[in-house]
Parts: sequence; structure tokens; C-alpha cells
Amino acid sequence: MKTQTRTMVVTLRKPITASALACAAALAVTTTASAGTISEKDVLAAQQAWGEALVQISKDFEAGGIDKARATAEEVLATAYAYDHGKVLFKPTQTQAPHTFRMTADGALAYFIGHDKDFPADVGFALKGWRSVDVDNAGMVINGSMALSMGNVTMTDKDGNVTAVDKTWGYMLDDDGTLRIVLHHSSLPYLPADHATAEVAETADELTMMDRSWGLIRSADGATRIKLHHTAQPQLTADLSAAVR
Repeated sequence: MKTQTRTMVVTLRKPITASALACAAALAVTTTASAGTISEKDVLAAQQAWGEALVQISKDFEAGGIDKARATAEEVLATAYAYDHGKVLFKPTQTQAPHTFRMTADGALAYFIGHDKDFPADVGFALKGWRSVDVDNAGMVINGSMALSMGNVTMTDKDGNVTAVDKTWGYMLDDDGTLRIVLHHSSLPYLPADHATAEVAETADELTMMDRSWGLIRSADGATRIKLHHTAQPQLTADLSAAVR
């Protein structure tokens, strides 16, 4: 069977910063596989590159503010996602109607970095000081030029706090043989409402952590845990208000 080497190609649409260019280069994973097919190695490389890109956006925000972070995030979207090639089904972790699903690159960018008046609820998921990303795949389905992966993604910030989400990615090869994300669904680990309420009530003194009130959060020493689920949010809010009083 004939094989060929495929390289993710980045088309730069406007001048970008050096760090954004480096991030785009990191996403340009060179893969070797059967012509027209995706391999497990391709998917793993794309997942690693996505995590490294998320960390880079956070670092650029800290070093150069929102403009530097935006330049990097735009290149990530142009390089890793298929918005310039067709539909992308993107459901971020913490969105609500009427912007639950981000079918445009502008909507995806707003979720990553916020600062968009058309998406006022977005605070910038990628700006939270991330330092590492680990992917634990539950499984993959690969069929020629399409691939799906599902599993847990664990992100650690600069203070050692850990956030975990359940994530599904879908990939396709475009006409140039570039692997691109066409499906990105992220959700919180499920936790029954009564369990979530009890855990938050026990750790209400950690209110400074509530700006990260999605997913699973653990302090650096592993002693403090706060687990939240959107179905429990009204009761959680009441519990925390009572704790403050």
C-alpha cells in the first residue's frame, strides 16, 4: 500500500506575533500514514498540539495582554479547526442560549478569549493561566478520512489547580491532507445535585476558587475539591450565599 507524508499547512491571513507563528507551527503536525486515511498517531498528535496551543494562549495573555492572546487564538482556529473549509460543530463546556453552539470562527474565538460584545457572557476559557493539558482517551473510531475520539481532558493552571472535562473531538482530512477538527463537544463530569451541594458546603471558605466554577477543581495539595454540575447551580448559589453570611 502506498504511503505518503502529510503536513498540516498554515495559511497566514495577516501578520502575526512570533509566539502565534510558533503556536501555528506546533499545530502543523507532520504525519505519515496511508494516503487519504487518518491514523491513531495522527489523532494523538493533534490532541497534544491542541493542549500546547491552549497553554500558549494563556501565556501570551499574561505576557502581552488580549491582543497577543487574540493573535495566537486566531491562528489556532485557522490551523486546527475547519471553519475555513465547511461546518464545525463546536459545543464548549460553559455556554448558554442563544450562544450554546459556536458554528462560526468568531463564536469559537469569543469562547477562547472573551472580549467580544456579541458574546457578552464569554470570559475567555483560554485565559485562565493554563500550564499543562493531559488527554485520557476512552476510545477512538477511525474510518478513512474521518476520526472520532472521546475521553477526559485534564488541565492544570499556574497555581496547580486542576480542571477536568469530558471531551469529544471529530477530525477530518481536508483536500490538502490536513487534519482538522470538525466536532468539538465538551461537558462537565456528571455529579448528582445533592452530592455537589454537600461538597461545596464543606469547602465554602474557598470562595476565591468560584471563578473557576466548572468541571472538577482540585487545589495543588489535593486537599480541597469542588465539583459542580449545571443542574445543581441554583442550589449551589444559595448554599454559597448562606456561607458568606
